[in-house]
Amino acid sequence: MPRKFEITNEGNELLKQMILQALSSSRERDYRFDLALAAITFLSNEEVIVALQKRQRFLSEVAENINKKFESQGGKRLPFNA
Repeated sequence: MPRKFEITNEGNELLKQMILQALSSSRERDYRFDLALAAITFLSNEEVIVALQKRQRFLSEVAENINKKFESQGGKRLPFNA
């Protein structure tokens, strides 16, 4: 006879925290984001919206830092291959 396992309340809360963290702060092609999307049904719509808004701000900050670095190193004056 197969054994049946159930997630505990503590495990469920930890799972939700990990999903929220992956949705809100993973980089562009981080596998954690893909896993979080697959598990999105564990969250409420409001939690998903807040997490994705945080991700948008996070990625905007990353892009801004990249652009600053690019400009500080010569920007559009750099050779194309740089």
